[in-house]
Amino acid sequence: MKNHHEFARHGRTVVAVLALFFAASAALHWGWNAFAVEIMEQTRMTFKHAVGLQALLFSLALTGLASRRALTGAGNRENTDAG
Repeated sequence: MKNHHEFARHGRTVVAVLALFFAASAALHWGWNAFAVEIMEQTRMTFKHAVGLQALLFSLALTGLASRRALTGAGNRENTDAG
């Protein structure tokens, strides 16, 4: 059974990841509207589109990390230090 400190640490990690996700979405939204709209005359992006694009980018990054870990066998290594 996990103690209270492990659950609190997990909660802080979740909050930090969500804060990073929404901060990156806001930066993407601002960056697109500041650069692409004004310089390249593209259409404006709404915040919900920025959140969707950010979710796509995060999922691609996580898929890349997970596949790299699966291909290298990083999750299946035994502890060779014991003994």
